[in-house]
Amino acid sequence: MVFIMQSQGKKIYFRRVEPKHASFYAQGKSYLLDKSSCLLYFNLAMVQKFQKPSELIFVSIFVLLALCFFLFIYYIAFQIHSSLDKNDANNQVKYTSHILFVGPRGDADMFNALFDGANSKAMEYHAVLEKLSPSSVADERGLDTWLNYASYVDADGVIVFSDNESALIEQPMNTYGSAIPVVSLINTNPESSQVVFLGTNKYEIGKCFAAEIFAYEEKAQKPIETIFALVNSEKNVSAADRILASIQEELFKNKQLQRNVLVKEFSSKGIGPVNDEVRNVILKLMETHGSKLILCFSANDTIMAAQALIDLNATGEIGIIGLYENNETMNYIEKGIVFSVISIDAFSMGMEAMECLFSLINKGHTNNYGSADLIVLRKEEGL
Repeated sequence: MVFIMQSQGKKIYFRRVEPKHASFYAQGKSYLLDKSSCLLYFNLAMVQKFQKPSELIFVSIFVLLALCFFLFIYYIAFQIHSSLDKNDANNQVKYTSHILFVGPRGDADMFNALFDGANSKAMEYHAVLEKLSPSSVADERGLDTWLNYASYVDADGVIVFSDNESALIEQPMNTYGSAIPVVSLINTNPESSQVVFLGTNKYEIGKCFAAEIFAYEEKAQKPIETIFALVNSEKNVSAADRILASIQEELFKNKQLQRNVLVKEFSSKGIGPVNDEVRNVILKLMETHGSKLILCFSANDTIMAAQALIDLNATGEIGIIGLYENNETMNYIEKGIVFSVISIDAFSMGMEAMECLFSLINKGHTNNYGSADLIVLRKEEGL
């Protein structure tokens, strides 16, 4: 393709023709041009066309406005694109830590509340929380299995909710030979080394139990001379002993009435419809001592005692004060079978566990012991 410039008077014409016809058009006042020459002559022709100043001003303004419009559209498009990129960057969370949250199957309500509290802080620390617990009664995976798993996956930290203080926590190691930080909640074995503990002060729990005994007597409008303490020998016996010692100390301060606290251990690894051993113990207690109040030191024990009273048709005769709540114990409080439950704010404890764990991860240290505030749940408080 070639270009031909022809002139006729003061007018200039341009043609784009096939090369084979170029010789025909190039006769007379025609000139064969290349592309660059054609563009130059075209610009000159445009200037000649708009020889009047008003026409040149109009064209200049038009070109300037078109240029401004183009720049404006480009600016808007650029701002929109930048905003979308920024939103995408804000919506993308970069997770830098993998935390394991380990717990038993038996106390799922407390475990879930603790996990929810910890998980509410996960975004703040750019962490992913993996919840691990036995999936069924037949699932025999225990604490050791999860701690070994922490080493296998190179977890950045572990939070352990243990319902058995006799369980020993061996701090896991990562692939580089460094210890993986561990925070233990509610119960912990004193022999577990290098483990941060967040739980309850057993002495304070005993004082709280004593206060609830006085409140129960006030409601019954008579003193309770014989109090029955139900202790599960399968776990947390030493914790129950420390609580009982504190209860006795507080009761002894009230010298107007000598109260007798009878301790009875039983063995149970689970919750049946009605635990026969617990039922028989309570029945004998009623027949021999006429006790009107039972103390329990776990949510599961509280449930078993309530079920036994229902089975014995003695819910109106004997009261129960329990430790730690779940959905079932709260149901028994509402029905008036359980007088009160001493518990903790599990959600807040879960949040505190994450704070302690990341203090260990980021700073290498934190307080080795933290005590949770106690709360009392009763029917008259609307709980």
